[in-house]
Amino acid sequence: NKANSLGYMKEFEKSNAIFENILKDSIIENYPQTKARVIDNMAFTIWKQDPGKNVLTELLSALKIREQQNDLIGLATSYDHLSQYFKNTNNTLAIDYATKYLEVSRKIKSPNEELKALQALIELNQKSNGYSNYARYISLRDSLDKAALNRKNSFAKIKYDSEKNR
Repeated sequence: NKANSLGYMKEFEKSNAIFENILKDSIIENYPQTKARVIDNMAFTIWKQDPGKNVLTELLSALKIREQQNDLIGLATSYDHLSQYFKNTNNTLAIDYATKYLEVSRKIKSPNEELKALQALIELNQKSNGYSNYARYISLRDSLDKAALNRKNSFAKIKYDSEKNR
């Protein structure tokens, strides 16, 4: 988590040093899902630092481990990263991975991941299914916004009732 956070803050050297230390530890071999997560996140961080860098071997290696482990949440991340990786170089592969990302996000019943997958497909301008993806994106976004608003309102009511009772 720390390595990913450092990557998001664009402190790539520190992030990659943590990833490398984790991969050097022999105990990682006993935890294939963790190993796949580290390989995938490290490769993606390296690529974010230098989009010209070829990290495809590492991304596919993590994908293979996740497929073998039937790690659906990990597969969603792999498909997302691969779709982003191919976004500017191979639109067909980017759409293929974004479609797989959408399918897995629906299997794991994650509306936030489904939303990201739909957004990726819309950005990739998938002509054959673009409108239905866009319509589903809008519907899902509205539902998530409504749920967030309901949570805020519930919290505000609880706070108001609590203060009123005092």
